[in-house]
Amino acid sequence: MDLRRKKKRLVCALTALLIAAASGIGWYLYAGRSTASAQQPISADRAAQLQNRALSFLYQASLQQQQLYAVLVRGIRTNHFEDYQQELNAVNNLADSCPTDALETERQVAAALRRGAANAEKARKEAEAAFAVIFHPDTLRDIPFEMARGGLFRLGKATPENLTLRGASNQNIRSLPLTHAPTRAEFLLRASRKVPELRFFLELRYGEHPERLARVTPDGIWREIYPQVVRDLDIPLENVLLPEDITPKIDRYTYNMLANAIASGQTAAAIRMLKDGADPNLAAPNGQTLLMLAAWDGHDELVQLLLEKGADPNKRNQLTRTALMQAVRGDHFQAAKLLLDYHADPNARDEITGRRLIEQVRTPSMRALLKVYGAEE
Repeated sequence: MDLRRKKKRLVCALTALLIAAASGIGWYLYAGRSTASAQQPISADRAAQLQNRALSFLYQASLQQQQLYAVLVRGIRTNHFEDYQQELNAVNNLADSCPTDALETERQVAAALRRGAANAEKARKEAEAAFAVIFHPDTLRDIPFEMARGGLFRLGKATPENLTLRGASNQNIRSLPLTHAPTRAEFLLRASRKVPELRFFLELRYGEHPERLARVTPDGIWREIYPQVVRDLDIPLENVLLPEDITPKIDRYTYNMLANAIASGQTAAAIRMLKDGADPNLAAPNGQTLLMLAAWDGHDELVQLLLEKGADPNKRNQLTRTALMQAVRGDHFQAAKLLLDYHADPNARDEITGRRLIEQVRTPSMRALLKVYGAEE
């Protein structure tokens, strides 16, 4: 019995040894092949392609994160977060689009994007918590308001939109909207004195000069985010200047860079590249132009800029369709009008189906527009 057990143990030990040896050899061969392939030089064209892709990714990421923080602050100021949620999704989608063969720089940018999205969500929750405290029934109750020709009042209830005041010596009740500038200024002054630790959030929502908030920014995530927010929250985002070191050179813009920005809804990025000198007539191998993409999605501002920069409104793709056909098929009235203003042919015909443009309209308003610009029935 003992001999049988010893034989069994010996067989198990030898089997384990053989498996270990085979694994070691396999790993050695795999590592050797990996090292050898890693040492193989790549072509200059491939290196330039990877470099351009990384630069484009960095550029889009920088703009997208800047937009996210700016829209976050705008959401807090208006108490509406629909645009912020869209930007948050766009940031996460951009981070997830990092290619499988990404360079180390691209991985770092994707990681930074995810951190930026997490920071924005943390900041939003901190703001929500602060306003929950500010508008709690007991927080600001009884702060004094002196009304012109009305005497002294005290705050009975505050909501993000309205104040309810009651007379200090009588039963008079007044409801005042915070859209009223003098009321808003008085509320900001009084509330900031009552809850000084939350002054930043009060100033952020109701203050008239958001650039002054750096002095009262609380410690933590807001101190990191707020300096990155555009100074004037009302200026168009596409006019915000980026640091010189992340602005791509004109000759590095490709069709794919702009097409990806348009397709993913990052029109501000596409506009920035065009304003920086990208060719407005860039096209895919199938003839699809940037103008066709913008018209199909109804990006009116982008359509106008492309036309102003010299994009050809009558160029056709392999399916013989023009940008105006795309706008009509998508029922984008303003985009179609812009194209017609720049002499797009209202009588263009789909050379594959033989259908004229006016036969492709979906709405009476689009038909009327085409007829105004000379389309024949």
